[in-house]
Amino acid sequence: LRRVLATVRAAQHGGTLIIIPHRRVAELLSDGRYMRVKYDFDDEEPRRRILTLMITIMNELARAHPVSDTAVGWDAYEASRLRTLVEMDEALFEVAHLVADLAGVDGAVLMTDCFEVLGFGVEIAGELPEVSQVARAHDLSGTQKSLVRTDRVGTRHRSAYRLCEAVHDALALVVSQDGGLRFIRWHDDNVTYWEQVATGPGEV
Repeated sequence: LRRVLATVRAAQHGGTLIIIPHRRVAELLSDGRYMRVKYDFDDEEPRRRILTLMITIMNELARAHPVSDTAVGWDAYEASRLRTLVEMDEALFEVAHLVADLAGVDGAVLMTDCFEVLGFGVEIAGELPEVSQVARAHDLSGTQKSLVRTDRVGTRHRSAYRLCEAVHDALALVVSQDGGLRFIRWHDDNVTYWEQVATGPGEV
């Protein structure tokens, strides 16, 4: 996700990524009440490519460290120079670029919380009620927040607010053309966003 968002930021065209629970895919896409997927992917391995690569990388990393007194984690992965891991890391990077490119198409990219890429060109239903104000979180836990109006942001943000108001377990990640990033979800009885301002095109 960091790579996807960094690539979208670097492209400077903005984009939206929507993540929904895997168990609710059929329900949320059944009748177009919440969103419509213009270009959807068949339920086959390619749409689960990110998850497949992640599992393969973890298994390969475990094989490279058969005996260890500590958990094998991110540091070992970054330090590894195994050719197989380097190749899979490059493959993961290519998939991240693909997802970022899809986000440049009109509409959002839709994924599950299992990293399945369901489709792109996703339109959030315009029939969902407007949200007049949202909470802006000032800390990671969202306990410190202030209410702000929504009439000063663009269509991309307002549609994400509407979706998160209607689907409480959805997460929307909205990147502005200027590189600003908002994580939006339902939290503590409000649509809430956490904002990150980019200080460089590759930062997430």
